[in-house]
Amino acid sequence: MDQTIKITSIPKTVAPNRIGFLKLPIEIRFKIWELVANQPRNLDIWYRRLGHFEEERKRFAFQVTHWVTLSAIPSILHVSRESRTVGLKFYQLDFGINIPTYYGMNITSEPRIYVNWDRDRIVAAQTNQHGYGAFSKMINADERLCGTKLHKVAIRSDHYDPGLSKSLGRRFDEILIYYEPFVSYDRLKSRNLTIEFEPIAGVDLICNKEKEALDAHIEDLEEDERRYDEEVTRALAEGKPVPEKLRNHIVGSWKKPTVQVGHIVIYGRTSDTGSENEIWSWQGWVPLSSVGIATK
Repeated sequence: MDQTIKITSIPKTVAPNRIGFLKLPIEIRFKIWELVANQPRNLDIWYRRLGHFEEERKRFAFQVTHWVTLSAIPSILHVSRESRTVGLKFYQLDFGINIPTYYGMNITSEPRIYVNWDRDRIVAAQTNQHGYGAFSKMINADERLCGTKLHKVAIRSDHYDPGLSKSLGRRFDEILIYYEPFVSYDRLKSRNLTIEFEPIAGVDLICNKEKEALDAHIEDLEEDERRYDEEVTRALAEGKPVPEKLRNHIVGSWKKPTVQVGHIVIYGRTSDTGSENEIWSWQGWVPLSSVGIATK
């Protein structure tokens, strides 16, 4: 199976006036901007602490957190007014939170991250919890309303859990399970990161085990969907009522998701002044010159 999964998160741009772009008919320019706005991208998402809230009589307390990203704002949104107009048809601000608290008070964080839900792969780089099942808790909590919009995700192998398999198989189009042996949140100091995934060569017991479990779950889902399609089709053909549990089932609507595995590689960090660029990979921070990969 082809394991080519590398996607550059920030496509290179060329100044429009250098290629006679502004002389093109506006219809053609809009088509070009639409292509730019729909480039595949890996969008890193981190859950960071805003502060600690405590009621004055100490009857309750909780930690307030919010979403952040270290990816650059899509260039199409600030090249020109024309490009921004087109870009905003595809990108929207999201990942806000709304936390209801006691006594009718809400704590909110406005959406601040631009995302194209149809094209972006969401990389859950850090969740509000670590370890087994962290991704499931991240997208299913009431205050994080992005869960139903996710279609393409990359999940750390140690954040995946079997209980998530059913919702992943039902909801997602693409799932990538990646291996990263280090906790990277305290090592990423720069904005404008670019994330890619390298194919795993040979056998990786951690990722492959999770992939096998997810593949098996998806096969079960595929069989269920086939049976549901047959039941609904048969009921409609015979003029009988559709079973209650299948009232909202749409025949042929389920699309089998793809499942991949990979090592994460993060570009964008610069060492101390005067030192060479480095790359964050599954091996940790290493100089670019030592890995034979072109600077992004």
